Amino acid sequence: MSRSERAATDLPPFTAAFNAGTRFAREHGEPIEMSTQQIGEFLRVPSGRVVVGDPGLIDFAAPPPPFARETPVGVFPVELALADFGYDGTGVACARVRFAAGPAVRWEPAPFVGRSAGESVYEVFHDIGCFFDAAARATVDEATTQFWGEAMAHNRNGGWMWHVAEVGGANVVMFSTGRGGGCGASYWGLDEQGGLVELVTDFGLLHEPVSEQIELSLPLPHGELVHPWLAARGISVRGLQWAETVVILRGPKEMGFYLSEPRMVAGQRWTGDECRLEWKRNTPGLRLVICVSAGTRPRAPL
Repeated sequence: MSRSERAATDLPPFTAAFNAGTRFAREHGEPIEMSTQQIGEFLRVPSGRVVVGDPGLIDFAAPPPPFARETPVGVFPVELALADFGYDGTGVACARVRFAAGPAVRWEPAPFVGRSAGESVYEVFHDIGCFFDAAARATVDEATTQFWGEAMAHNRNGGWMWHVAEVGGANVVMFSTGRGGGCGASYWGLDEQGGLVELVTDFGLLHEPVSEQIELSLPLPHGELVHPWLAARGISVRGLQWAETVVILRGPKEMGFYLSEPRMVAGQRWTGDECRLEWKRNTPGLRLVICVSAGTRPRAPL
């Protein structure tokens, strides 16, 4: 297997996202179908120091640090990978600046100047992200930012929008992100020789939540249940001696739980971070299912 073939087996989801027609599986609903769109004006990069962020949070007179890695100087296209969720609408899954025509075969996090190698994420508060060169430095007043919002609305196309603004000695290419809020994580895309091909910001639409769970047969033994899975996740489960159809649960806010037969639930009552779960009666095969978030994983292209 060649190096590129090995790399292709372990690529992040945005590698397929920029191939129009790619579909990603999801647990509920129709697959997510991808399309691509190039923004009308190119990004001007006169200094080779690219900056990203939410333009509504950026002070362009003193912008945030650029990426630590310098890019080629020139004018480069900006492309959006659009995720169509059917009835749930369309959102910008990823945005990229293309510095070279060849394919990227591996990716590295793109840290900012003065940050550690893994710090490549910026906050999105106004549902807008952008790329710009550090030369785009000027005082931007409230009237200007209001005009940007109106211009983006004018360039709305379904579930996404964009605008390119002149700021200082360069321009700012801005676009809607994801499906509201969140953050953007940026990566350098490199070719076989390690040359820079692209800068990609991933807004998380092509990742899905992952949970871990344990199933406990009911009724539970009396007292605190000792189990390494529960202990490792800070979860307490206690059965009551005088009520075999009641359990007391306590755990992190990410914890969820349910009965294998929901119709058997008689009620639940929270007191602080502790919940009393009660069911109607014990039946063969009845189980308490406890689940916790285990982060996210890339969605699989079909």
